[in-house]
Amino acid sequence: AVLASLGRRALAPDAPAPQSSATAVGVAVVAVLALGAVAATPAAHEARRADAAADAARDEAEAAALADAGVPDVTTTTLRTRIGPYDPERPLDLSDIAGVTTQQQQGAEDLVAAVLAASSEYPSAEEAEAAGYVSIGDDFTGEEHLIDWSAVLDPATLDPSHPEALVFDVADDGSRTLAAVMFVLPPSTRVDDAPQPGGPLTSWHLHGELCIDEARTPPAAVATTDASGECPTGLDEAQPAPTLHVWVTRHPCGPFSELEGVGTDPASIASGCEHRHG
Repeated sequence: AVLASLGRRALAPDAPAPQSSATAVGVAVVAVLALGAVAATPAAHEARRADAAADAARDEAEAAALADAGVPDVTTTTLRTRIGPYDPERPLDLSDIAGVTTQQQQGAEDLVAAVLAASSEYPSAEEAEAAGYVSIGDDFTGEEHLIDWSAVLDPATLDPSHPEALVFDVADDGSRTLAAVMFVLPPSTRVDDAPQPGGPLTSWHLHGELCIDEARTPPAAVATTDASGECPTGLDEAQPAPTLHVWVTRHPCGPFSELEGVGTDPASIASGCEHRHG
């Protein structure tokens, strides 16, 4: 009953009350989009990106040194296992990645191209809110997530013209810039059953371990579970949902990198560049 009320309260004021399945989706997506809510500060958020970029640069330098010395490198002899730094202003080349077919490479590149082509039509944060996207109030983390509940509930999947969620970078002065889109599936969907046009390149993942404060409007993730998997008293753990991100800004870990912050389900996929599929 508590989680059901969370799903209803998270809808935009003029939205119709959902059925039970819609309620489950609402609760799950609040959790998914709130995964950055317990991150420390925008400065910490930028530090994580810098660390990931440094790691990627170090890996490339080590591989180059090995190649110059004539020493085989496991990452090059078995094809690439990591996409590496991504810049939407430069051509995207996802070739020669271990376990990825030519068709999957094309599917992944096409998805990124479609998102980038549509990005000029994506609304600003203010326009998105006016159109029915709902912020989960996590702007203090350096990233803010807005969700369109009707898009979550409609049958469309991987629709670049109308992604279920928009992710904005938040500057110190409060200005917001679109950083990524997030495609979201209902929580009843298994990750293994999610569409993967790019095969392992477009791997969906779960975000869990988030504790929801139902007293907030809309409900928000304010903590994570402890070592025993329990939420603090008065908070409820929300059901995770499969998500897939496509970045429209530079990212050191590739165009499909997982969202920064906490809440990634370790049973699904490791966070950051350790994902090794973007």
